[in-house]
Amino acid sequence: KSLNRIFLTEIELLIFIGIMLAVLGENFLYSSIPFSDSVVHFLNGMLLTILIVSLSYKRWLDGRFSPLRTILLAGLLPAIVNEVYEFSADQLFGLHLWGDWLKPLWTDTISDVLIQTSGSIIAIMILKKFFHIWLKRWKKAPPDGDTS
Repeated sequence: KSLNRIFLTEIELLIFIGIMLAVLGENFLYSSIPFSDSVVHFLNGMLLTILIVSLSYKRWLDGRFSPLRTILLAGLLPAIVNEVYEFSADQLFGLHLWGDWLKPLWTDTISDVLIQTSGSIIAIMILKKFFHIWLKRWKKAPPDGDTS
């Protein structure tokens, strides 16, 4: 049974929220609101984890995509890649993307990776509790006349 439009809508919403948080962070929040960088990293760790599990839900359900593997893939790895991107952009283009102005660069980098990974861990706990409910809703037959 294929997934319905609710699934597609929710996936698009997750992607949109994640991108908007990053854009708002780099262009406004990080330089204006203390610790907003940490909040964005935490939320994006959660969103990315939920997105990855949702897109590969069969592997999640049959155990090929374990919680630890998910945390490494959706939390730790993207956080490290993002920190390399921020450092490179700062060094090459002077963009000053490294987040909270109240923390020195090395503290910000370490805390961003830990916080994003923590967001991923929290998302795993949420998924373990609620994913089966979401999956049932995504697989429901569309109302009569709907072709989704």
